[in-house]
Amino acid sequence: MITLIVLIISGAGFAYFATQNTARIAISLFHYSIHNVPIYVVVLAALLIGILICWIISVFGSISTSLTIFGKNNKIKKDSKQIDDLNKRIHDLEIENAGLKGKASA
Repeated sequence: MITLIVLIISGAGFAYFATQNTARIAISLFHYSIHNVPIYVVVLAALLIGILICWIISVFGSISTSLTIFGKNNKIKKDSKQIDDLNKRIHDLEIENAGLKGKASA
């Protein structure tokens, strides 16, 4: 709900900005030139490009985090198996030890 409210307020702010900044400018990028572009279109394009770049960085971060968690989960499984094996070995040694104590007292 808060996201919707922030989105509506931001949209209203941008709409007000667009009505106040209707002057036309020329954009030159490398050898290309675009004439008669309203300022608010340039601002909106810059905003959308920034959002896209942030989203791409976020996706890469999420992938990196997922791979890290996957690696840690595999290590935990491996270590849990090793603990189970060691507990079984301890149990076998305790049984063997009890058997040896029984023979020594007889």
